[in-house]
Parts: sequence; structure tokens; C-alpha cells
Amino acid sequence: MFGSTTDSVGVALQWDGTVWSRTGVPSSGDEVSSLNDVTAISSTDAWAVGNAGSSAIGRTLALHWNGSAWTPVATPSPGTRDSTLLAATGSSTSDVWAVGYFRDLPYGNRARHSLAMHWNGSSWSRTSTPDFGDAAHAQTVLSDVVELSPADVWAVGYTNGIGGSNRAVVLRWGGTTWNEAPAPGLASLSSITALSATDIWATGLDSSGQPRVANWRGSGWTVTKAPTPSSAPNAFLPALTAAEPSTLLAVGSTWDSTTGESHPLALRGTGG
Repeated sequence: MFGSTTDSVGVALQWDGTVWSRTGVPSSGDEVSSLNDVTAISSTDAWAVGNAGSSAIGRTLALHWNGSAWTPVATPSPGTRDSTLLAATGSSTSDVWAVGYFRDLPYGNRARHSLAMHWNGSSWSRTSTPDFGDAAHAQTVLSDVVELSPADVWAVGYTNGIGGSNRAVVLRWGGTTWNEAPAPGLASLSSITALSATDIWATGLDSSGQPRVANWRGSGWTVTKAPTPSSAPNAFLPALTAAEPSTLLAVGSTWDSTTGESHPLALRGTGG
């Protein structure tokens, strides 16, 4: 995104029950921006998050929807090189979370640090999150977040781990601090949703890059293979949501490693 020679701006679409229509997204006109996720409290209270910047320096981006227009709201951007928000969740007008990562200069520095911030109804503030990984890479990225209550929020992602190999990361907010929680034995987690406090679901990849679905039942994770077409078993599922009390929907893409062809992928599952 950053360093692009062509200005671009994030796109927002709204579904009215019949058709999708594009809604205007504010832009300064001299920068690029990208929107990575959206969460809605009501039809007049929604947040879209991502990143924006000019040249090679980027910052976090949060836009608020009031029912008729998107408005940018100031957010912390701790990285001196770039800061990015990848996901958001919320339970009320005064309780919204966003997660992602940030990096510091110089430009050759690839270390990524975990990032979480909270909206209290009047402003965004950063909350301290643990970092993992070895000294050579120090990669910790938070890919998604789900809120069960103000005192129970889950964030997932990955770290490069010891020796550079990836492992899944789960963080849990207990009302005052983020702490590491048990994680499934996967290389990474890309999305998370919850049917209840004891029925939490996540998607990710195993150490060989194959898609997996993980389920938390209150005491541990159970991991199963994600169903994919036999003709294109490689897949990535970056989005997962609880559509009904017992229904899960996941979307992403699948591809053939021989031909390079890729196709949309949508999965439906049942929890409870």
C-alpha cells in the first residue's frame, strides 16, 4: 500500500436489503488508504478500520459511520514507519476494539509489534499488548478480534516464534489487561468469532500452509481440516462470522498450486 505512485482510497459499500451501493469515503487527496474491516453497532453507528499515509510512512485509520456519512476519527499510530489496523469489533457506542500491528524505522526493519486500541465513546486509546517471537525477527501480528463482553475480548494472530517458525497467538482481555491465552497448535490464526463464551471459532493455517478450523469449548481447542474442493485444496479464510445462534460463515479463496488459478470460497458450518 505505502510508497505507491498512484493515489488510491478505500471503498465502502452498503447493502439496503436489495442491492449494494457505494458510499463516499473521505480522502485528503494526496495519500493512499486501505480499509481492512468493518463492525456495526447499529444502522447509524459503524466503524471501518485500516491504514492511510503518503510516501513510505503510514498510520492507522478509523472511519465512523453515522447513518449518512463516513468521518475520520483520530487514532494512535505508535509506529515510526507504519501502523495498521486489520480488524474491529464492538458491543456499544462506547465500547469498540481494533487490532493490528506497527513497525518502526529504519525501512529495512521488518519487526512487527502487536497493536490494540479501544474506543470509549469519545476517543481512541492504545492498550498495552504482549509481543512474542525471537530476537532476530520479533514478529507479532493481531489479525482479528471478537468481543463477548466489556471484560472478555479475544484477539488472534501469529508470531514468528523461536527460530523463525510461525505459531498461532491468542490474547484475552479481562477488563484491565491483555494476557496470552492458550492457542491451538497452528502456524497462524486469521479470524475469530463466538457463538457463546464456551463456543468460540477461529480459522488459520497449519505448519504446511493448509487451512484449519479451531473450536474453543472452555477448556481447550479442537482443530479440524477446513473443507475445500479436492481440485484446489489450498485455501485461506480471512473472514469468519456467527450469522445465527448456531450458524458460522467463513469466506476466502482457494487456489490450484499447479495452475495458479484461484477462486472465491465460502463455507457454512454449525456450532453449538
